[in-house]
Amino acid sequence: MDENPPVSPWLVLSAGVFAISTGAVFARMADAPPLIIAAYRMGLSALFLLPFAGPGAAKEAGRLDRKDLITVVISGFFLALHFATWISSLFYTTVA
Repeated sequence: MDENPPVSPWLVLSAGVFAISTGAVFARMADAPPLIIAAYRMGLSALFLLPFAGPGAAKEAGRLDRKDLITVVISGFFLALHFATWISSLFYTTVA
């Protein structure tokens, strides 16, 4: 199969590496509590990714069985815990 992606994978990879590399610096520079920074970071990411999810994403999410729904909720909890502790840790050390 010889398909050309609409965007170069190297460009997408470079953008991702840049975003991850600068995330700690911008989080440290923000004049807000760590939990607020984490909430805004996740909220803005969700808004940015929403158009790419497609119109059927909500329908598919509604069809999750109980086990998958519990897995999603637990995963979300641990992701929130990760960002809360990671951003809090930035205030106790130097970033750059």
